[in-house]
Amino acid sequence: MRHVAARLITQDYLFYRIESNALQAVLLRSFSALALAPVVLRHRERAFLSPAELSAITDAVASYAGREHIFTGYHSEYG
Repeated sequence: MRHVAARLITQDYLFYRIESNALQAVLLRSFSALALAPVVLRHRERAFLSPAELSAITDAVASYAGREHIFTGYHSEYG
């Protein structure tokens, strides 16, 4: 889970083409954010992340929330 979280908060996932409106980029970013939730929930149940790892996740999610600009919600093809 540590490895997954570390990958998800990178430019390849959570921040993938953050300025882009392209559907694939938006979906990759939004589902990366969703995938972080169970990692943090598991950590809350039984701590396994270091303070630095938890801080990196928190900082990345806060940055993502401030930078994401597409809030379209439901898509007819992808759900």
